[in-house]
Amino acid sequence: METNLKQLVLQCEQELCDRESAFLYHRQISGAWEELVCWMNSRGRTDFNESIGYEYCNEVLGSTVLSGVSKKDQRRLRAIRMLISYQRDGDFEYRTPTVSYEFKGHPASIWGNICFISVMKHACPKTRYPTKDITC
Repeated sequence: METNLKQLVLQCEQELCDRESAFLYHRQISGAWEELVCWMNSRGRTDFNESIGYEYCNEVLGSTVLSGVSKKDQRRLRAIRMLISYQRDGDFEYRTPTVSYEFKGHPASIWGNICFISVMKHACPKTRYPTKDITC
């Protein structure tokens, strides 16, 4: 996992070229990365990670999800999230989320509740017994 921001940006630039991104899109994304480099330089940082990326988004853009930023800042948010996901997964995330979901509790209990709701959606209204086989 690459932590040096300038090296990470170079790798992501190459990925954009390999994907044959449109010139204007590539220029906007690169500009957002340059702004991040300047922001990090002003704080004396060279290493990048997810928490620093989210700190930048919150401080400069006001949010880490689309619903929290202005229309003109959405591309800049996308650029930073692209760096985060590329560093973490080796690929760009499919799309920038519009909201942030936070689940509390044990994953099995959450899944059990989802399955129960799913079963009840397909149940007969009078008897509340499932009308067809449901597997979760």
